[in-house]
Amino acid sequence: MKQIWLIAFFSLFMVHPVHSQQLSEKLSFTCGEKITLPFLTAQSYQTIDDWNFGVNLFFNVIFPSQKKIKLTTKTGNLTTSGSFSKISSPALSSSISPFSKASTKVSIIETGFSGRTVFSKPIAFFQQIDFSSTSINAITDENQNYAAFSIKSQFQNETKTKFNFSVTGGIYHFDSKIPDSWFSQNLFYPEMNVLALNAQGGISFGGFSTIFHTNLYNSPWGQINFSFRNEILLNKKNFSFSLSQFYAPSDLITSSQKNISPLYQIKANIQKSSFHFINAPLLLNFGLTIYSDLKLSTGDFNIKTSSGMKIISDNYSGTLSLNINFSGDLSGNTISDLVFNNFDFTSVSVGIKNYFTTGKIRTNLNGTANFSTDEKNNFVTSQKITAGISFNSKQDFSLGVTTEFYEKNFIWEKTKMSANLSAAFQFPFCILNFHLEFQE
Repeated sequence: MKQIWLIAFFSLFMVHPVHSQQLSEKLSFTCGEKITLPFLTAQSYQTIDDWNFGVNLFFNVIFPSQKKIKLTTKTGNLTTSGSFSKISSPALSSSISPFSKASTKVSIIETGFSGRTVFSKPIAFFQQIDFSSTSINAITDENQNYAAFSIKSQFQNETKTKFNFSVTGGIYHFDSKIPDSWFSQNLFYPEMNVLALNAQGGISFGGFSTIFHTNLYNSPWGQINFSFRNEILLNKKNFSFSLSQFYAPSDLITSSQKNISPLYQIKANIQKSSFHFINAPLLLNFGLTIYSDLKLSTGDFNIKTSSGMKIISDNYSGTLSLNINFSGDLSGNTISDLVFNNFDFTSVSVGIKNYFTTGKIRTNLNGTANFSTDEKNNFVTSQKITAGISFNSKQDFSLGVTTEFYEKNFIWEKTKMSANLSAAFQFPFCILNFHLEFQE
């Protein structure tokens, strides 16, 4: 069975013959290694032109009083997330799914190894100390782009209500910003270092949890700018409701030099699940997400909706989703004077995902269709079909093929095709990975 799918992958080159120079441009190969020991994890990926690496060293220290602390040291081409990302990208994500809930987890700086597609990260140095209920860490990189720290603490009272707090701060390097033209609205500022802070507070009890973020940014011109974010999650048996909000009252520049104009965002999600037994246990999940953002300086707004159904059984899981997006603008000085202008449809997308499992073999067949209008009011459509199969054992193999079609005003414009083959070989304390990808 594996040999058949390998032959199918390489037959793509016979269907789409290319010269050797063209082949080198369309074919990419990545290999990787991961070593896992009781006190160390190391990983590296290589391509023909580049490579990355990461090392994680960890151990416990036990004092005579039986108190224990954990020390973690990481170095390499590290990726950052957690509260570090909340400072660089404080706003809500405008991408939505019917099955995505608000995140009420209080976070600190988190790091990970770069994957097989990330080779641009500079070498960073990370250190963390974990006590029983407190964590402290710090990170910097070889180019001195930033030096940041974070601390998190948590406790629980007699009513089993949990309280979590964290503070993250750092000095971030800004490259000089030069206006694009004499009429540019972007102000000039020289190369400099600025301060940015993030504070989080969370509370949870029963099926309810909430978190509040406050960000502080020292602008290149000396002002102090703030942003605020709140997320609420309610879980009740087979029902859940979440609400997320973000508010930036003034222009601000984040730690990654992203400009955010005065902005308000809101996102709500509701999900309901039910169990059934039709020859086998079956879980049905229904979800709806509504998202909106409003640019406070211009009145421009977007509204996005995403609804869907998910089915999960022993050997099958699938989702069906429908996304509808609108845009427009508001005018008026007071709430009673508000007027909706230019309220227009912008896009519709339909998606379906299917996953089948038979023993150690897993297959998938996914498809999406998008319908939208561009700036010139052309009707633009696209379709994407993805098929794949994987074999899970001590030697894992997976094969995927993707085809995309693009049309404008019902006239075909172009087709894209890609295929990828991955293999993983497991040995004691070591895993070897290989990934081959072809893009037409």
